[in-house]
Amino acid sequence: VGAEVHALGNPEGREILALEIRRPGPTFRAWDNVRFPVRDVDVDAALAALSLSSTTSEDFLVEPEALADRPGVYVSVDSEQFRVEHLRPGADLEIDVPAEQPHSLHVLSGEIALRAADGRSIGRLGRGDSALVPIGVGAYTVTAASPADVVKVNLPDAG
Repeated sequence: VGAEVHALGNPEGREILALEIRRPGPTFRAWDNVRFPVRDVDVDAALAALSLSSTTSEDFLVEPEALADRPGVYVSVDSEQFRVEHLRPGADLEIDVPAEQPHSLHVLSGEIALRAADGRSIGRLGRGDSALVPIGVGAYTVTAASPADVVKVNLPDAG
């Protein structure tokens, strides 16, 4: 995949959510917005890394697909680099997450409670909260009193 020029914000001044998932590697800046400390700008390297294929905003929209065997779970990205699941628990729907590699949770809306397999509470997260879930947590359940939307990101199994 080639590099892409990107910026955050929009001329309409609407609220925007940006969750950038990327592999380690260099970042080439063609411009920086006077941040402190000042970061390196290398226009030549940035231009050399670019993909010059034209794109539209529709090229970047992905509609999450429901998993037939896991109600309330949707997948928007499933690649060799990472997998993005959308967990949508509600008052009548708890979502079981199996024991797996470390991963992150990002609550887009609502409030969730996390419960270990033995029933004990392991945390609560609300809109705008994120958490890194270590491998030692094991299997857990995501619950919500009202509809919630959670993005779960994990790397492929290293085993």
